[in-house]
Amino acid sequence: MQQSSHATELLKSARDAFRSGNYSQAATLLLASTNEHERLLGADSTEVLDGLEMLGDAYCGMSQFEDAATTYQRAIEIKEKQDEPHYLSIAELLVKVAKCYEQAGNPDVAQYCYDQALNLCELRLTPKHPYVAEVLANYAHLLNSTGADPAKMHAYERLVQQLTGRNPADPGESAEPHEPINLTPHAPKLRAKDFKQSTVKQMAIDEVQGVLRDKWMILAAVVVVAVVLWISYMIRVTAMHSSLPH
Repeated sequence: MQQSSHATELLKSARDAFRSGNYSQAATLLLASTNEHERLLGADSTEVLDGLEMLGDAYCGMSQFEDAATTYQRAIEIKEKQDEPHYLSIAELLVKVAKCYEQAGNPDVAQYCYDQALNLCELRLTPKHPYVAEVLANYAHLLNSTGADPAKMHAYERLVQQLTGRNPADPGESAEPHEPINLTPHAPKLRAKDFKQSTVKQMAIDEVQGVLRDKWMILAAVVVVAVVLWISYMIRVTAMHSSLPH
């Protein structure tokens, strides 16, 4: 009991250090408290989970994005084992993992993580869940910042659909069932090819669908421009006729 109390005090001190911006001290205290809680309460305890999430944030504060991604993944694994997984919080952690890889200069893995977060939100929550728009906005920013080919930037269209209230594409057409990201504390870090191999087929399908959508969007834009020009022309003609002497 005394040992558990000591671990709790360590976690409390870590929170204080984190709030003050001392991420290095917070990480040291969190490692100690998490290890002690794991020994006393088990690897999947709530206390371990809380410590891991804050530890990941501390690593991000120190720009140690690889360690942060691995730590968040450990937290995801614990959440997925729960009797009633909190899917929104899992999706939020997946986005954190994606941002870590984005900051680490690994956009392929980041894109895979965003896909996983979207799939989870749309399949386990609802396609219209508010967090879907937030994930899509981050996803679109990633694709834009990496200069992705327009055919692959389907996240933009899905974001517009989400914000305008139109139903996104059926997730069954463009998403695979959610699977945990294969990152463990002992796995080599930033191995993009491990993720790319499992998504090459899906990326090809998405690209073809993106090309088709782009063509329809271009056609619709042309029609809109033509209608606007025609209306402008008719207004000018009407104005000219009305200005002529009768």
